[in-house]
Amino acid sequence: MINTVYNQNLEAIGNRYNELKDAIVSAETDAGRFRSCDVHAELYDTGERCVLIAAKDNGPAYQLDSMYRPDLAPWVWGEQMQIDRQVYRPKYIFFGIGNGSLLRILLKYSDDTLRVVVYEPYLLFFRELMGLCDYSDLISDGRVEWIVEDVPRVFEEYLYRFADFRDLNKLYYQPYPNYRNLFSKEQQDTRWSVQLFHNSVQATQDVLMRYGKQYFTNTIRNMADLVRTKSLLDFYEKMPKEMPFIMVASGPSLDKNIDELKGLKGKAFIMAADSALRVLLKHDIIPDMFVSVDALKNQKHFEYPGVENIPIFTDGTNNFRTLLKVKAPKFFMNDMNPHVNYFLTKREILLPSFSSGGSVANDGYALAAAMGFQTIILVGQDLAYTDNKTHSQESVRGEWKMDANEFIHDEAEGYYGGKVKTSHEFQLYQKWFEEEIPKHPECHTINATEGGVLIRGAENMPLADAVARYCTKEYDIAGIFDSIGDAFDDETKRDLIAYLQKAPEELRELQRKAKNAIRDYDKMIEIAYSGKLKQGELKRLLTKTAEVSRLMEKEPVMFYIQNAMQETTHDQLQQVYAAQETARDELIYTAKIGKEYLEVVARTIDQCMPEIEQYMGQLSEIL
Repeated sequence: MINTVYNQNLEAIGNRYNELKDAIVSAETDAGRFRSCDVHAELYDTGERCVLIAAKDNGPAYQLDSMYRPDLAPWVWGEQMQIDRQVYRPKYIFFGIGNGSLLRILLKYSDDTLRVVVYEPYLLFFRELMGLCDYSDLISDGRVEWIVEDVPRVFEEYLYRFADFRDLNKLYYQPYPNYRNLFSKEQQDTRWSVQLFHNSVQATQDVLMRYGKQYFTNTIRNMADLVRTKSLLDFYEKMPKEMPFIMVASGPSLDKNIDELKGLKGKAFIMAADSALRVLLKHDIIPDMFVSVDALKNQKHFEYPGVENIPIFTDGTNNFRTLLKVKAPKFFMNDMNPHVNYFLTKREILLPSFSSGGSVANDGYALAAAMGFQTIILVGQDLAYTDNKTHSQESVRGEWKMDANEFIHDEAEGYYGGKVKTSHEFQLYQKWFEEEIPKHPECHTINATEGGVLIRGAENMPLADAVARYCTKEYDIAGIFDSIGDAFDDETKRDLIAYLQKAPEELRELQRKAKNAIRDYDKMIEIAYSGKLKQGELKRLLTKTAEVSRLMEKEPVMFYIQNAMQETTHDQLQQVYAAQETARDELIYTAKIGKEYLEVVARTIDQCMPEIEQYMGQLSEIL
C-alpha cells in the first residue's frame, strides 16, 4: 500500500536535503546502518480522531499531541517558548518535531526574521513519524532547518553557524512535549550542547572585548614572523613518532620531579608551557620547544637566559614582545585569521589548526597528538592547588606566594584518590584532556604529574618509571630542527606579502563606503521623523546600507579592525536586534545603531592605519 504522507514528506526533504533523503531511503532496506531506536510511534484511534503516541519498548506510551483540545494544546505548550512575545529575529532550537503542531503555530505567527532548527535524535524514529504526520509544509519552509543525528551534519558544529553573540538574548531551546520522557539522555545531551555553545560564545566575546585591541596589535606586528614560519607539516614528516613527547606544565608537582627531567636531552621531545620555561632553565634543562599563545603574557616568564634559543609553537595573536625575544625557529599554527586564510585557501595551502582547551598545555598536547607521537607524558599538569600552591615555587606565579585558600575553589577527584582543591578554570582544562585523549587511541597518554586531579583516559605512572620505560633511545632533535623548511616557498612569500600590503588600500575603500552609508542612515532617520514613509526610497536605502554592513562583517581584511573595535562595539552587538513597538521606531532604532556602528568602523580604521601601514610595509624587507 502506498503511504501518501510518507512520500510527500520524502519529496519535500529531497528538495532541500539530498543527503538526508538518501539516508532515509537507505533505511528502507538497511536499517542496520543507523542507530537502533527503542522508541516507536503510531496513530491511535480514539473514536473521534487519531492521536499520535510513542512508547519505549516495554515502556509506557506518551502522547505527542492532545487527545482533547488539539487546537489549544500547542498554544499552552507555546507559553513556555514565549511565542506571543514580539522579538526581532528570534531563533529557536526544537528537540523533536512530534506531530508538528507546535512548530506550525510558531511559524504562523512569526515573520520572515524567524529561524528554527529542528533536531531529531534518531533517523529511524523520524522515518516512522514521516509515515504518520504530514510535515511537508514545515520541511519546505525556508525558516526551518532540519538535522537528524545519524546524518553527518553534526549538531554541535552547526550551532556555531546558526547563531552568534548577537543572538544569545533571543535564542530559545524547547524540547517537544514528552520527548524528555522518550529520549531522556539525548535531550539532556542536546540541552548541554546548547548551554556549552552559549557559554563558549559569551566567553569568546568577553575575551575579545578585553583583549581585542591587543589581538590587533599582536597580529599586525607578528605578521613578518608568520610569513617566515617554519613548516609544521615538515615537522610532522621528520619527527620520529616512537620518540616520547613530554609536556611540561608549571603545576606545583613539577618541583618534586624536576630532577627526573635532567639528562633527557635527546631521549624525548620536551615541550614546555611558557610558564614552566624559567623552572626548567634554572635546572639546566633546555626544552626542545615551548608553547605560548597568550596575547598579554607576562614577559617575566621569558627573562631567563637561554629562552631566545628555544623554538616556539605559537600563533599570530601571541604577545608580540615574546616573539621579539625568540631568535630560534618559530612554528605558527592557524589562528583562523580570515584575511590570511583567504589567501592560503585560494592557493590550496594548509596552515594546520589544532584543538585547544584554553591552556598552553592543552595546545602542546594537541600538537603532539596531531603529530602522531605514540607516547605522550604529562608532567606538572596538576590542574589543582596541590599542597595549597598554585604553581611551581620557581615559576613566576609561584614566586608571588599566593595562598590557594584565598581563591573560590571547587573539588575534584585526585590523582591519588580522594578530593583535591581545584577551580572552574582548571576543570575546563581537565575536561578538555578527558575528551581529547580518547580521540587519539594511537597515542599512549601517561600522567606523570604525581599530584593534582585525576585525568581520566591517561595512565597514572611515576615519572621515574615512565623515563626508565620509554626514554631509552637517543635522537638527533637539533639536526631534525635544522632540516625543517619554511612553510611557504619564496614565490608564495612574495605573493603573500603583496596581498597583505594591499590591506591599507582595501580598508580605505571600505571606510569610504562606511561614510557613504552613514549619510544614507541619516536620510532614513530624516524620512522616519518626517512621518512621510517613502517606501521606494526607504527600500533603496535599506538595500544599500545592508550591503555595506555585510561588507563590514564579511570582508577578510576587516578582521583587524573588528578586533581593534571590540571593546567599543560590545554593547552595540547585544542591542542590535532589540525589538521596538512600532515600525517607525524600529526604523529609527535600526538606523541609529547602524550609523553608530559604521562611525566606529570609520574612526577605528583611522586609528589603526599608521600601524597597519608601518608593519605591512616592512614585510618587503623579508625577501
